[in-house]
Amino acid sequence: MLNVILRRLAFAIPLLWVVATLSFFLVSFIPGDAATTILGQSATAADIARLRHQLGLDQPLLVQYLTWLGHLLRGDLGSSIITRQTTWQAIAPALPITTTIAVMATLLAFIIGVTLGTLAVVRGGIADRIVRIFAGISNAIPNFWLAVLLILVFSLKLRWLPAVSWVSFGDSPIGWVKSWILPVAAVALAGAATVARQARAALLTTLSRDYVRTLLAVGIGRRSVLFKHALRNAAAPVLTVLGFQFIGLLGGSIIVEQVFALPGLGTLVQNAIQAKDLPIVQGVVIFAAIMVVIVNLAIDIFYAWLNPKVRTS
Repeated sequence: MLNVILRRLAFAIPLLWVVATLSFFLVSFIPGDAATTILGQSATAADIARLRHQLGLDQPLLVQYLTWLGHLLRGDLGSSIITRQTTWQAIAPALPITTTIAVMATLLAFIIGVTLGTLAVVRGGIADRIVRIFAGISNAIPNFWLAVLLILVFSLKLRWLPAVSWVSFGDSPIGWVKSWILPVAAVALAGAATVARQARAALLTTLSRDYVRTLLAVGIGRRSVLFKHALRNAAAPVLTVLGFQFIGLLGGSIIVEQVFALPGLGTLVQNAIQAKDLPIVQGVVIFAAIMVVIVNLAIDIFYAWLNPKVRTS
């Protein structure tokens, strides 16, 4: 197990460096000037030049990169050039919102996906075709389009749920729950479709194994074989793909929260781009990359724990 962890970490470190480097240079090419944004269009050229010098923006791009990389190696993601708060301070209030959407959407996708995948295998026939059609359509629908559709139906037409209001738990627990329903549903649909297809394929493969036929032959009921043996052995590939789904749903939640005006990482990045606050944009990208590496490492460890062949390879 330790060898698996060390190999994954050895791959993760250069990956983070590549992501950090790409994010720095790509973000640097965003049109506009931060000094002009801060001072306004009425500022004089001398004032803009003075502020650019204070922020280090007048230095060559390579020098800026090496300085930024040096701070990054010390765990410093930089500070906002607009508010002067550190990137960690800017991320802290937005992170729980984005991760909550991703976690809740992942759990909902797991419940719906496993239920539909099991139903497709058990019932077969038209139920199987309906589940496959649902999976195909769900994967083809962009989550932001689905978010708009949910607002039109459940907020504007039926008036059951709020469209863009955000309520903290302390102000109203019921309002807090309602504010999550539509964003989580919009993000979870595509994940549920992927989990359903994976659960269906894993169950079909497991049920075709010799030990399953043996259990059925000795008189053990099909329901008992399905829920006590087949589902347990089919769980590994389903949970593995669920981990990767979490990464995708995390990105989806960043997009969807723009539709619902939620103050998460997506809103933070959008505001930072509009203000040319490049350290915040770069910091969020690096932080997201770190989260992806951590999730991937957790998936690898979990899979190695389930599959001894991976640990010895």
